[in-house]
Amino acid sequence: MASLPGIGNEPILSACHQAGSQIQDAGGETLNGLNPGDRVLIEDGPFQGYFGVFDTRLSGSDRVRVLLTMLQGSREVPVELKIGQISKEKAKVKPFKRLKVRTE
Repeated sequence: MASLPGIGNEPILSACHQAGSQIQDAGGETLNGLNPGDRVLIEDGPFQGYFGVFDTRLSGSDRVRVLLTMLQGSREVPVELKIGQISKEKAKVKPFKRLKVRTE
């Protein structure tokens, strides 16, 4: 006999709610290490080579929304892409400055 949604499932619903709260408290859901606001490189498709800002994962798919800055920075344009078309921009590492070592 099937139970009605919500009836007798309080422990399961409570656990789901608690897990959702923990995800939100930790900054939200991540996708392949991406968080909203992360700078990404588009590696495939018509926007290949452009940089954008990861906005969100689109529900029920392997697609994401990326905001591209267009028209000399005056407008952000939302673009829907497959997750495989983007990668998180790697942090630019400044070369270290060589120190002169005194030998006395």
